[in-house]
Amino acid sequence: MTKEEYVQFEQEAQGYLTARQDVLRNEYGLGDYDWWDFDQETGDFVFSNQGAPALTAKFQAVGSISNQSNTWLWSWANPSILEPVKEQLYLVREFGEQNNLLELTEAKWKADEHDGWAMTAISAKLLDVIGAYRCPHEGGFLFVLFTEIRRILT
Repeated sequence: MTKEEYVQFEQEAQGYLTARQDVLRNEYGLGDYDWWDFDQETGDFVFSNQGAPALTAKFQAVGSISNQSNTWLWSWANPSILEPVKEQLYLVREFGEQNNLLELTEAKWKADEHDGWAMTAISAKLLDVIGAYRCPHEGGFLFVLFTEIRRILT
């Protein structure tokens, strides 16, 4: 893939993810919940309001941005991310290998939050998921993709 083709592909991926995020905001109120939590063993991501679960999703971890080292780390290279929630990201790495894209194949590299969203958008498009979320944590952000989502009826 040429540099120009990559830039176009990334722009298309950003558009893809933006459209998906709009649906998640409009149909599921993503961004309006008090709390979120996830379980790597089950792959469940739960959004809650006032302690009551309201929305659940299946997720895949894309990677993380460290604000201390200003780096991106792919989930497939992160030993603290369990296999069940990173297994689909190996497909993104394979795409990078097939197209000679260092951003998709180098485990860790200098990056900022914009790069995290770019890698998340590319992964979202390649994996045809329904949306993404940026999870703040001490020292940076974890970016995840949602493969399924549903309301929890109470």
